[in-house]
Amino acid sequence: MLESGAERTIVKISIIIPIFNNEEYLEQCIESVQRQTVKELEIICVDDGSKDQSAELIRRLRQEDARIILHQQENRGAAAARNVGIQLAGGEYIAFLDADDYYRQEDALRQMIDCCEKNQVKACGSVMYLLQEEEKPAPSAKLVKKMAEEGILAYRNYQLDYDFTTFIFKREMILEDHIRFPEYRYFEDPPFLTRALDKAEYFCMMDVGLYCYRKMDVAFKLTREKTKDLLRGLLDNLNYAKEHQLADLFGKTLDRLEYEYGTYIYHNVTLEDTEEIELLTEAGNIAAEQLQCEKYVVRPLRMILDGAYAGGGAYEDALRKKVQEADSVAVYGAGKFGKRFLDYLKKYQLDKKVSCVIVSKKSNEETMFAGIPILELKDYRKKTGEVIFVAMGGMNYKAVKKELDQRKILDYEPVDEVFLETGR
Repeated sequence: MLESGAERTIVKISIIIPIFNNEEYLEQCIESVQRQTVKELEIICVDDGSKDQSAELIRRLRQEDARIILHQQENRGAAAARNVGIQLAGGEYIAFLDADDYYRQEDALRQMIDCCEKNQVKACGSVMYLLQEEEKPAPSAKLVKKMAEEGILAYRNYQLDYDFTTFIFKREMILEDHIRFPEYRYFEDPPFLTRALDKAEYFCMMDVGLYCYRKMDVAFKLTREKTKDLLRGLLDNLNYAKEHQLADLFGKTLDRLEYEYGTYIYHNVTLEDTEEIELLTEAGNIAAEQLQCEKYVVRPLRMILDGAYAGGGAYEDALRKKVQEADSVAVYGAGKFGKRFLDYLKKYQLDKKVSCVIVSKKSNEETMFAGIPILELKDYRKKTGEVIFVAMGGMNYKAVKKELDQRKILDYEPVDEVFLETGR
């Protein structure tokens, strides 16, 4: 059901707001759009089956501002609501705003539209701000500011996948290329942003603070359904990156699967959850092909299969046995992961087997790491009976594997990334 206040006039940009029981923050959200210096806009509110007074609040605001449009539907999730908003939009550009967030810099949309038109690009991004006790730039702000200085950017060089709400997009491109949000309940926006920016080919970044994300003090929790949708979204981006030869996006997505979400997935999936195991297996098969590692299993699935968090599972037993049986050990990796692995060996009094720590390249000052000599790979000479344990994961492991293979060093063992977080 669509409700609008008046006939549409020329619309420069459509702001699409999915709404589900957001009456507490909704008025602030809409008013922040109304304050934008771009007046030729429309505010498309898609009420996704709210049970509170959200729709009534929108109707009241619409009486004073005909640019507000209300569409009501049964609950289908934010992705479906945004897709409806795309179909309803009449603006030259579109942007997305969540109902519990708000726009902060009043001329931000105007500057971003001007940037698109001046540079003839189909997308423009901006700086994300976070609100907890006060507004602060998000961790990505420094990169955005640096990118803003470079002018027109090729997506191939900056394969972004997060913060879609900080962008505006040319609506014609979104429609012509049939770019939509997959209707998942979680991780639906990275597949949208990657496809939109890849289709745009070139985009700009502005050092302006358009979007403020309200960071709630709520513990992060994944339901089983959201876990499945998270895996589907991650798989979407792994497949897209593979098909379109976007190596940075592939590495970033694999890291999200293994590190950012790995522990959450582990705690939400059991071997009895057939669908989730199949999704993780598919991700592992894609990673194995890209990493050129035939037996690669993605980290959360390794954790599930080996009982890595359950107190000395099969993986750890096998790992310690390999270290014990080796004449000596070399650890490849002088980062956090390498340090954690060395701490683990020390706990089991196996650290005395470590002859050296290998790095691809070291600075002139580096001679020791955790009390063990550091060697560059070019200077390393493998001893008989020595096993190299590679304490690097994801795409870093691929690079190390290539270096070792080139030097005809075949006796090495990847260490499970569980050592990064367990502290055991």
